[in-house]
Amino acid sequence: MAVMLSPETLRRFPLFASLEDDVLKQFAIAGELHQKRKNLWLFREGNRADSLYLILKGEVVILVPLGSKVIQHVGISKLGEGEIFGWSALVEPYQYQLGAKTDSSCTLAKFNGVKLCEIMTHNPYVGYIMMSRITQVIGERLINLRTQFVSLIEGGQWQNLAGEHAFYQFEGGRRKASK
Repeated sequence: MAVMLSPETLRRFPLFASLEDDVLKQFAIAGELHQKRKNLWLFREGNRADSLYLILKGEVVILVPLGSKVIQHVGISKLGEGEIFGWSALVEPYQYQLGAKTDSSCTLAKFNGVKLCEIMTHNPYVGYIMMSRITQVIGERLINLRTQFVSLIEGGQWQNLAGEHAFYQFEGGRRKASK
């Protein structure tokens, strides 16, 4: 069951810091408070992106599917209190690019993407501030992904074997080299 958010709750988090009271009230109206149990999918890659989330308590893991049959997923980011995810709800094509699953019991603020866009469109200054903060988060996540990618390469996940590049696939939970 969803509960209404309070502007005071939002004010505590960096995404909403320093916004005026009337703007915070608009964002609070656009969102709802949700309690979620552990191991619950919030959305999957390819789903229609309709909500931006803020973690008030707990942890969420961001997942990417492995292979075309999507039998297995790999966590690429673990997010905690104060972090946002689901920003695809604010930009076309409004489709989640990754999946998100609770990694513990969570308290989440779930914001309707359409309502957020309306607030930001009607107040371009607020829209600029919000999108700047969201873009900063996206940039930080890209840097983290780059670091993870480089560490995989440096750690020997991809190797040059007899002049041919190999990469690893996961099959049935086991890693095997492929050419």
